[in-house]
Amino acid sequence: MCVSQLVTQDTESTYEVQITWNSLTKLTLSFAVLEDQDIHKIIVDAPKLEVFKLEWCWGYDNVNLDSPSLSTLIVHEHESLELDYGPIMRISALEVQSLDLSRSLYRQCNLMNVSSVVHATDDFRPRTDFSSREKTLKWQQYNIMDVVRSLKHVESFSLAPECIEVSFPNK
Repeated sequence: MCVSQLVTQDTESTYEVQITWNSLTKLTLSFAVLEDQDIHKIIVDAPKLEVFKLEWCWGYDNVNLDSPSLSTLIVHEHESLELDYGPIMRISALEVQSLDLSRSLYRQCNLMNVSSVVHATDDFRPRTDFSSREKTLKWQQYNIMDVVRSLKHVESFSLAPECIEVSFPNK
C-alpha cells in the first residue's frame, strides 16, 4: 500500500510513530506540538511532498523547508492566549510557489528565501485586547509590512479584510 496523503489530528498525546512516507505528496498536521527539528525531519523523510499544511500547531519557531518538490505551504497558526509578543516565526521556503498564512499578530513573521512564491495570502487576526493600544497598533503595522515587503515580487497577494490601507514610503 502506498500512502500519498496523511491527515492527523491530535491534541494531547505525545508518542513516537515511525512512518515510511517516500511517496507522500500531501501532509496536514493539526493541533500538534512540533519542534523545529520535527518539521525538518518531515521534509527530509517525505521527498515527494508537494503540499504541507500546519493547522493550529505550536512549539516551532523556524520552518526551514529545503525541498525541490514542495510547492504549497499553508500555516494556520495556533492562537496564543498570551497577551505579550511571542517568539519570531521564521519561514524559509526556497521552492514554495504558494504560501498561505493565517496568524494572529502577536508573533512576528520573518519570511526568507521566498523568491519562488507566486501566490500568497496573509490572513491575520489583529489583537485588540492590549492595554497599550497605540504601541500594539504600531507593532502590528510593522509585522504586516515586514511580510508585505518580503512578498512584493509575487503575482497575486491577498491580505486580511482588516487591512484596509497599505501605504509604501517613497524611500
